[in-house]
Amino acid sequence: MGFFSKTFKSKDKEGQGGIATPKSKKKNVHSNGTVPAPPPKPHWDDAWTRKEVEPEEIQELLRGCTHELKSRALDMPFLLLPFRPASDPSAARTFIRNFFSMEKGADLKGARLEQELILTEPMVLSSVMKWCWSRLAGGVVSWEAYELFRVGEQDSDMARDAFATFIPLSVESDARTKIIFDFFDLMAAIAAHGKTNGMGGRKLSRLAGWWAFEQVDVGSGFDGGYKSWSSAADATSHLFFAYLRSLSPDSVRGLNGISALPISLQNLVQETHYPPTYPPYETTSKVVMVVNSVSPTPFALLRRAKNFEYRDDDRVLQQFSNYEDPVQALTDECRRVLKSISSANQSSASTTKASTSLGDSSWSRFEDMGFGSLGDLDEDADDSALGKKRNRPQGLRTAPHTKNNDLGRPTTPSWADFLSHLGSSRTAMVLHVPVVSATR
Repeated sequence: MGFFSKTFKSKDKEGQGGIATPKSKKKNVHSNGTVPAPPPKPHWDDAWTRKEVEPEEIQELLRGCTHELKSRALDMPFLLLPFRPASDPSAARTFIRNFFSMEKGADLKGARLEQELILTEPMVLSSVMKWCWSRLAGGVVSWEAYELFRVGEQDSDMARDAFATFIPLSVESDARTKIIFDFFDLMAAIAAHGKTNGMGGRKLSRLAGWWAFEQVDVGSGFDGGYKSWSSAADATSHLFFAYLRSLSPDSVRGLNGISALPISLQNLVQETHYPPTYPPYETTSKVVMVVNSVSPTPFALLRRAKNFEYRDDDRVLQQFSNYEDPVQALTDECRRVLKSISSANQSSASTTKASTSLGDSSWSRFEDMGFGSLGDLDEDADDSALGKKRNRPQGLRTAPHTKNNDLGRPTTPSWADFLSHLGSSRTAMVLHVPVVSATR
């Protein structure tokens, strides 16, 4: 009755000869006579641009992805490497956006999540997992958890079950524990098929350092970044072999017990000194350039390095500088990867023609670039040509603006801006490669 009485109150007063007092003006003015500020405009939050996620948010998603990759993708070459020919960043972006928008309503869980993962291509699942791993605070494991594990392992005289014993005691939540175990479970499964997918256990365990521990820019350039990654790679390799040891008994190949490891991983554990150590790597030549402006692409950086005068005893660098265009010294695969890096850092659309989970790549292009760049989807210019001018896609604009050749029509920087009517929600990444190294 309260709703109807409020609705028909003014009409009743009019019917009784009374005059209905307008209330809108009274509500818009405070007691001191000031007008209240209008409510803020709603802002569109893009889940893809999130910098951090909580373990509880993604634990079930990561476990489902792990199960699907173990079921369908263990023989896929170089599964976890970036910029694979069949990868499609736009499909992973769409999946993340849909997952978090539905996750708020607790809809994409359980059987429904399993069904979605079954219908998603393995390369997209791989991208989704790497997106989640890299946004966990401290990384998948974190340095604090690793140090607690290492101390516990030493106190237990390097017990074979140290991983299973001390990792759950070293992390703050059950969700984080499950993520860590699933992380190394997937690494072990991929390494067991290393002969077909090209990712052996030693190589893969060091590559996984990118996600196991947070990579922080300390402002010391390439040397600092490489040292940080090297420490993370050593620690991740230690954890990887600790995980394998925890799945196998003390005897070799399970003569005194049943081993949960395939023969290939049993041999790997037997042949690897524990904790694992690695011999010094082959020396390389490093060229350090102090410049006023950052090179926009790796190709521009290589061409700038060609102009240096190198010592006669640096044969590799002399050979490098003798190329008319140093890009010609790259292999086809290296050139392809550097093209993809350049394209990603310029916020252009994916160069992949075949989409794995997203039917129309132009929609993804529109989400990133706005209305003004839909005509450049098929751009595939060759960066190796000297003196060849081309129209490179520019980075995302920070505000709408008008072009000179489109009859003055305004353009929209991105889909998030279109919804929130604010500035750009994403900014273009800028490649900064401070050094060039060549193998002796």
